[in-house]
Amino acid sequence: MKSAMMRGLILGVMSIFAVAQAGAQEAPVPVAVIGLEHGHSTRVFKEMAETKNLKLVAIVEANKEIGQKYAEKFHLGAALF
Repeated sequence: MKSAMMRGLILGVMSIFAVAQAGAQEAPVPVAVIGLEHGHSTRVFKEMAETKNLKLVAIVEANKEIGQKYAEKFHLGAALF
């Protein structure tokens, strides 16, 4: 079950990046990150920094310590959480 969910998540993220890089939309594609615990989010934030067609609109993370760690590392505003 977890591996199927992970594949779905990875495919979803890759699809978002493909759309953004292809320039299919003039307005940035809104992106929400749900869960930072597994560390895959690091790549998401790095890719978003390199892709101008994406806009981070929300982050959902129940663990406040993990959220704070990512906020500091990637200079994320408190309003995103």
